[in-house]
Amino acid sequence: IFVFRIKRSNNKLARAVSEKALLLQEVHHRVKNNMQMVSSVLDVQANFIEDKKSLDAIRKSQNRIHALALAHQNLYGDENYQSIRIQEYLKNILGLVKTEDIELDIQCPEFEFEMEKAQIIGFVLHELLLNSIEHGFKKEDVKKITIFIEKIGGKYTLIYKDNGAVLKGSAKSIENPGFGMTMIRSFVERSLSGKLSLNLSNGFEARITFK
Repeated sequence: IFVFRIKRSNNKLARAVSEKALLLQEVHHRVKNNMQMVSSVLDVQANFIEDKKSLDAIRKSQNRIHALALAHQNLYGDENYQSIRIQEYLKNILGLVKTEDIELDIQCPEFEFEMEKAQIIGFVLHELLLNSIEHGFKKEDVKKITIFIEKIGGKYTLIYKDNGAVLKGSAKSIENPGFGMTMIRSFVERSLSGKLSLNLSNGFEARITFK
């Protein structure tokens, strides 16, 4: 009787775990689909816009939505509903906007981050890459971007670096940052509780520390 009760209890637990996994899978799938729907709405709206700056803003917004949706896609595909393998996730995100003439070097152990933190890291790197593409390179440059992540004593250090020319209006870009850099600093400080420092002495370097 005791063994029978244990087996029955285990069966109930197994069903509960299975139902929870299916529910989480459905939630992530629906979130990803909703983000794709928003992106599609923006795509339709773009067809009615002639102003180049406005159209560019919509395209950037679409890429940002795609970057966030990829986190749910990774969770849904890997059937791991708590954490994301950061290396593959970053490759997918940066692939949204990286051009063929840019060499991308990701030096990162196969860390796993909870979804919210992984989304923020991916979003920040997506914005940094856009910044490099738009402002950091000349046409004739050999373009290279390096991303380095390490963990020491419970604290992560993320370094993003491009080998391009010093950004146009580099002093102003730090003192009076634009929309992209303002978002980056906000996400780092508020969502990661981290610190962001910029170095413009040799190309562009952003150093982010967080726990």
